[in-house]
Amino acid sequence: MELKDKGTVLKSYEALCYRIAYFLLQKEAAAVEAALLALKELLRDDAFFGCSEVAQRERVKAETIRQCLGLKREIAEAERGSALIKM
Repeated sequence: MELKDKGTVLKSYEALCYRIAYFLLQKEAAAVEAALLALKELLRDDAFFGCSEVAQRERVKAETIRQCLGLKREIAEAERGSALIKM
């Protein structure tokens, strides 16, 4: 599949990614970052583009959740580091 075709497929899942990320993170900037990371990761996954629409949606959800958890972990570690510096 060509890059422009992959882009078209991913574009159709952009709003879903953002909605999931915003629901989980409750911060616009973090949600945008998580959604972009998820879409970038899916772009690299050639198998994703051969799946049915139902399977694609499930993979989009799973990857978005994975990226959100990673960002939450990074944010928590940064906040923990800041708290230690203030002590």
